[in-house]
Amino acid sequence: MLKKTQNPSRFFRDTTNSWGNFCEACSEKSVCVFLRFADKLKRCDPSLIWCKEFSSGESILTEGAPVSGIPMVCRGIALVSRVAEGHEVFVHIARPGFILDLSSWRLGNTSLPCSAEALGSTAISFFRSDLLKREAQQDAQLAWDFFNHTFSQLRDLEARYMKKVGMSVRIRIVYFLLELADFYAPGSSSFVVLPLKLPRRVLVKAVGTAEETVSRIMTDLIRQGLIQKSKEALIIPNVTRLRSLLPP
Repeated sequence: MLKKTQNPSRFFRDTTNSWGNFCEACSEKSVCVFLRFADKLKRCDPSLIWCKEFSSGESILTEGAPVSGIPMVCRGIALVSRVAEGHEVFVHIARPGFILDLSSWRLGNTSLPCSAEALGSTAISFFRSDLLKREAQQDAQLAWDFFNHTFSQLRDLEARYMKKVGMSVRIRIVYFLLELADFYAPGSSSFVVLPLKLPRRVLVKAVGTAEETVSRIMTDLIRQGLIQKSKEALIIPNVTRLRSLLPP
């Protein structure tokens, strides 16, 4: 359970106890390069790390806004997008351990090149890039860990991008739903409940098409019994059957 303050924005700064509680249930803590960095910083000044919880649909980052630190997903899932040629386009889904904006760590980069919103209840930690650079200069292992962490994320993004090349809009929607299923129920081949309202605008952003097209395809998937929708969730009755729609 994350420690909360009375601030309506649910912003809280790290303390010796709350940081431990924050990381305790994290599935990525065994490989988290930031955990060791955080342990160092909290001994110096706990306020140098700050964390925030976001509810579903809430904006995490806004393209063009000032950079406030390296944003990493600690819990939940986020949709990252950016504006290209006047249109907002999907970049990737960020899972726990992912840095929302890989360019935020660069010193001198003053504005965000992307936006991000929470798809469900999501917690983000922000780390000051100048302090990360200072610690990396003094700790070769930390620098190497951060390099590997960043490279691993880039490799994951490349693999996901290559899978989507040449996909039809229908298959992109199916792939997006399966990505969510893999996050909420890893390895499941049958019944999966996605605890998301998943509004149409999110699907439009995720697959890069018109709202009417998304509506038609989702209605068709519901008609075929491949998905079910309720007020608070989206249900995939049989993940294997939905996955069979993907090209080999």
